[in-house]
Amino acid sequence: MQKKRGKWMVAAGVLAALVGTSWLILVLLLPSDEDLAARARAELESRFGVPVALGALHWRLLPVPAVVLEDAATGQPQSITVKKLTAYPNLGALLSRRLQFDRVELEGAVVPQLSLRALDARPSSLMSDVAATPLERFVFRNLTWISRHGVAVVYDGEIDF
Repeated sequence: MQKKRGKWMVAAGVLAALVGTSWLILVLLLPSDEDLAARARAELESRFGVPVALGALHWRLLPVPAVVLEDAATGQPQSITVKKLTAYPNLGALLSRRLQFDRVELEGAVVPQLSLRALDARPSSLMSDVAATPLERFVFRNLTWISRHGVAVVYDGEIDF
């Protein structure tokens, strides 16, 4: 009985060391939350030509790695707002220092149609790199579209690409 327990303990220790090493490598490759937020804010403002406020932007490592954006808004008279957006990166691409997302989940957003006109959507290096690799799944909940006539319609849905 002791021999079996000893073998299991060694196997568990080796597995924990391998998993721990993988997490350590992943953590070392990830930018800090502050760097991530600053880069995202600058990229969004450059891309859309309007000020952008980010409430929080951070990495979440457990239960699966993800980038979580909370309370974002454009600086417009009728702001485009996002309550929470969670993007799940492809780990293989991330380890190769490429940004590719397998799945994005949007929970709570307001998009006034008239505010879209003010956005000056310019291509950028980061966004073109992301756009070059397809997103597998987009899930949205409580997405409010406000028409040009002020009619609000709430959508929920899932898109598999």
